[in-house]
Amino acid sequence: MGSRPQINPILLNEVAATADDLAPLAFAGFAHFTALQVRGRRVKGLDLHLARLRNASIQLFDRAVSDETVRRSIRQAIELGPQDQSLTVTAFSPEGEFTAASGSGEPSLLVRTGPPSDGPEGPLRLAVVEHERHLPAIKHVGEGAKTHYLRKAVAQGFDDAAFIDRHGRLGEATIWNLAFWDGRS
Repeated sequence: MGSRPQINPILLNEVAATADDLAPLAFAGFAHFTALQVRGRRVKGLDLHLARLRNASIQLFDRAVSDETVRRSIRQAIELGPQDQSLTVTAFSPEGEFTAASGSGEPSLLVRTGPPSDGPEGPLRLAVVEHERHLPAIKHVGEGAKTHYLRKAVAQGFDDAAFIDRHGRLGEATIWNLAFWDGRS
């Protein structure tokens, strides 16, 4: 009989952690993601989500998981879940963060599913906060400032926060993009 490999327990709040407990931790650190909505097992703009993941992976890790691998992972998650759901695909360094080896291998993918979301309805009351993200072209994770400003805005009676840069220009909101519509364009 061969020896059994040593398994080091992982505890979360003094209890053995499950895969479900650990899945959100892929969002903490050296990683990036795309979030999409699935309706009737279909996704709008898949090509844009694939491009976002590919481009951000190349910028962060100097390589990207193939589009076909990402498609297979998304397809599998969609098939295992309900007709309508939210899906988040996160690419992260299996070497972790704060090491020179971060990004030296192929990125890992985590596909997380959840209930569908249609976003807020009606006009929002937004607190305006001066904040500029590092690497703003990448939808990366580990951005405690976004949650901090969202919580402060809600505590002050707002629905969310929008960010202005050091020049006073509107850029984005906590976890969503800003778009302006004048009735025609």
